[in-house]
Amino acid sequence: MNAPPPRAASPEQSAARKALSRQNTEILVGTLVLIVFALFIIYAFAGTGIAAKEGYPVTAQFGQVDGLAVGSQVTIAGLPVGQVTKLDLDPKEMRPIVTMTIDRSIKLPTDSSARVATDGLLGPKFIKIDPGGDEETIPPGGHIEYVQDAVIVERLLQKIVNDAEARHEARERGAKGGAGDKKNGAGDKTGAGDKNGAGDKGGTGDK
Repeated sequence: MNAPPPRAASPEQSAARKALSRQNTEILVGTLVLIVFALFIIYAFAGTGIAAKEGYPVTAQFGQVDGLAVGSQVTIAGLPVGQVTKLDLDPKEMRPIVTMTIDRSIKLPTDSSARVATDGLLGPKFIKIDPGGDEETIPPGGHIEYVQDAVIVERLLQKIVNDAEARHEARERGAKGGAGDKKNGAGDKTGAGDKNGAGDKGGTGDK
């Protein structure tokens, strides 16, 4: 006996299946987004080598911090030891104050220095710390006294362009001066020819 053919799904059943499939897809996409976001957060903390809560705060006051941002790395000898956690402006001196979190295992001598460096010519900015040789160390909440401001790439490029233009103008002035000297030399030779003519006149008198 042959089995009866399957009955076609009703419009209501088809719509329910489509809705369930759409819901499953949205759940899958949302899960993937959460996973990517979680990995990004983990990578952000791993990029500094420590989590902010595992370190101690240290401040430094600069004149310029162009390009520096919260989350920028703090390094010693090229290795990450912390991150920038806060950027403030001193209302009296109108200078930026950078708060950074340093790994608790790192003890900074009191004569350490900090500078705003760039990863390559156009890379991100970060804080580079050069440890000093003092036996005393900066306590949690302490301050780094010796700092060096950020190098503004735009100003550096403008200085290079201005120097090149100045050298080009100097070469042009030198070339014009050399051409003038040649003309003066040619005039002197013409004068010498006139003297020879005078000598010829002397010969006529002898005749």
